[in-house]
Amino acid sequence: MCTVQIKNIQHINLPPLLFIHGSYHAAWCWENFLGWFSGRGFDCFAMSLRGHGNSTRVKNKDTSWTLEQYVEDISSVVEFLQTNTSLKPIIVGHAMGGAICQKYLETSFDKITSCVLLCSIPPTGSIGLTFSFSHWFSKTPTTLFTLLLQSSYLQVSTPERVQKSFFSPNFPKDLLAQYHSKLEPTVNTKLNLQTLTTFVDTKKIMNQKDFSKSMIIIGGEKDCIIPVDMVEESGKTYGGIKVNIVRDVAHDAMLEVKWEDVALVILKRIQEKLFEQSAKLY
Repeated sequence: MCTVQIKNIQHINLPPLLFIHGSYHAAWCWENFLGWFSGRGFDCFAMSLRGHGNSTRVKNKDTSWTLEQYVEDISSVVEFLQTNTSLKPIIVGHAMGGAICQKYLETSFDKITSCVLLCSIPPTGSIGLTFSFSHWFSKTPTTLFTLLLQSSYLQVSTPERVQKSFFSPNFPKDLLAQYHSKLEPTVNTKLNLQTLTTFVDTKKIMNQKDFSKSMIIIGGEKDCIIPVDMVEESGKTYGGIKVNIVRDVAHDAMLEVKWEDVALVILKRIQEKLFEQSAKLY
């Protein structure tokens, strides 16, 4: 089972926000966003996927949960939110969490208000059909092979490696040590393999009613895990929808020095989408 952190149940007319973490992380990584968005009137929820944070752990299984099983986690929380708020949530997925969100949308697009993909794996996969191995070797601090093996925890095994992978060079050392201590020691090899190449049927998603009014894609200018061209690839794959690149922000955009710049972009795009969706009523 997954667990959920809750901030500010207000029962007002804004859709609730559901934040979904990526690899190595858990619900804790959204601490900045939970307070910031709740202060602007949103009910906020951050979930820990199975095998992460305070969620259920199963020995010898936490490295092999499938994409579809993580989708079940999102489904259960979305159902909980609809029951308790009577509103369709906006889901926000970071990195691998964005990949899981996309898989969820294949069958459940009608259950959400919008989807924000933040520094997310593109639908074509972590290599994708248009990416070569040289892309990874030149732009990623660890090789593709390291990412696929159990030893990929080496990517985040020290604060220095965490900084190179996830944060900008000027990231505060005290926060770096704090976040490094919270990272998960296990890596889901099966999930990495599932999302290596195309893992989602984008036509199913794009054929959904109001698709263009619901999808938001955002990346970080300094992200070396999901670089700008991979973010732009997501936009192209989803029919050329607009993408936003936040300046001076690395992969862990929600924890970065300029995390509030990221939050402001997300808020602006959400407001735009809500306006587009409401305009059709008039």
